[in-house]
Amino acid sequence: MQLQLYWRCRETPYPAQGDFTYRCFTGSDADIAAWITLCKHGLLPPEAGREAYEQLLLRWEDYQLADTLFVEQDGKPVATVTAIVHPAKKQGYVHMVAAHPACRGRGVGALLNQLACARFWEAGCESAWLTTDDFRIPAVKSYLSAGFLPVDCDADMTDRWEKLLTKLGRSHVEMVDEEGRPVKILLPSAAAST
Repeated sequence: MQLQLYWRCRETPYPAQGDFTYRCFTGSDADIAAWITLCKHGLLPPEAGREAYEQLLLRWEDYQLADTLFVEQDGKPVATVTAIVHPAKKQGYVHMVAAHPACRGRGVGALLNQLACARFWEAGCESAWLTTDDFRIPAVKSYLSAGFLPVDCDADMTDRWEKLLTKLGRSHVEMVDEEGRPVKILLPSAAAST
């Protein structure tokens, strides 16, 4: 089972355009090709094609083209995030986050998180969530920094999260249930020793 993270929506502005710019996905053939190429950096197999786009985006409940955002450098997409809004639930879902390896470690993860959270805030969401894997340590670090909280969604989650938080040098992290209600504080004693 993947890790889950939960975000309590709060006012989040769209970031200022700078060295990296951003825009909405258009659904054009060029944008689809760029999305597939970016997602092949860790999310899709090398042979993936248009069917991956159709399966993973077009068939997703409540998906709209404007949910997918590109971060660009010099007019070329270098990262993507899909921030799907479920209006009936007033909930957002962060989906298919990918970045070209050349731009990693340059604040793009934080930018992608801010774009997704701004979209959720703008759409009137009350919460958002995402799933990820234990080995995606830089992504998890970025999500925690953006205010996402670990979710206690399976019997082994406390152990898995505490191992991961130890690797990240984090302590005293709130864990919530799938509805966002507080469950416990992870690594509470580590906060006293740091």
